[in-house]
Amino acid sequence: MTDFIGKMIVRNFSFPFSNWLYNRRNIYSHYKKAKISDYLSPEKLEKIQLRELKNILSYAFHWIPYYQEKFHKIGLVVEDVKRITDLKNIPPLTRQDVIDNYLQMVDIRFVNSINAVEKSNRKPGEPILFARFKKNKLIKNTSSGSTGYPTTFFEDGSVTALNWANELRLKKWFGMNPGEKEARLVRASVGFMSSDKVVQMRKLLWNQLLLPGVNLQENDYKVIYQQLKMFQPKVIWGFSIPNNIANYEKVAHDT
Repeated sequence: MTDFIGKMIVRNFSFPFSNWLYNRRNIYSHYKKAKISDYLSPEKLEKIQLRELKNILSYAFHWIPYYQEKFHKIGLVVEDVKRITDLKNIPPLTRQDVIDNYLQMVDIRFVNSINAVEKSNRKPGEPILFARFKKNKLIKNTSSGSTGYPTTFFEDGSVTALNWANELRLKKWFGMNPGEKEARLVRASVGFMSSDKVVQMRKLLWNQLLLPGVNLQENDYKVIYQQLKMFQPKVIWGFSIPNNIANYEKVAHDT
């Protein structure tokens, strides 16, 4: 009963409200629309895709300097886009394009926010508490750089909201409802995970147990395994690294 009440609180209050404070709005609205699309016919899906594509192109044309220049150069007019396959007329975006032009890929209405976030000491991707009520809502983030020089990008919370909605949809395919317990193995060290406030917050408010998932020592596997046994998550998210899997299996067998 207690576990059921906890899941209900996370699902209906703590998860959506805390994300709303971070300016990650309408997560459940996006999630419900995504669920409905699972049952639409291919024809209806294509109509929705075309509509969304034209909305994105129109937005990019009006507010993103990089695409304003790109669309003018290739002579693209949004009204000329009649089908999804017309997307092939737009040159693909490369990793180097993002690296070289990341400042020109930000909405011109957020220029002042760019200046503020560039001067900030905030860690990449660190959300802004109460961002919903602040003038400068942009967050600077970077890719891991595992395939070369890292890419830099900005967002105001709306992209993260969509990411959460898509993740909720994915978990629903496997029978997992919002608010269920989950463990997530992330790119962080054991020392960092034990003291970080975000780790504690997500366990309390989101039913998510964050655990280190890379560069682990033998004893780390034992500690993580014990935490998983105590938390009893319904699902575990992590990296499919053979060495990690083998070590977890060994610890489980020995325990």
